[in-house]
Amino acid sequence: MGSDYGKAIRIVRSIKGITQTELCKRVKPREMDSSYLSRLEQDGKMNPSLKTIKKIAEALDIPVNVLHMLASSKRDLKEIGKILIQVSDE
Repeated sequence: MGSDYGKAIRIVRSIKGITQTELCKRVKPREMDSSYLSRLEQDGKMNPSLKTIKKIAEALDIPVNVLHMLASSKRDLKEIGKILIQVSDE
């Protein structure tokens, strides 16, 4: 079983109301462009580097382990994401 970081990123972005463009700006435009992020979110087979995952988690203001848990889960990610984001904000 693989991890679907793209789906997890898309769900967290959606919950937090962040656009792809805004997320790329938060990561730093020279390090990530919106076309890469778009492909990552759409293609469940892409494997971003750990460095990229850490930068995205930081830009989303969530712990990297929360992003990993979402990416590894096969359950309803939207509901799990809401709960984990609430817990990590406390």
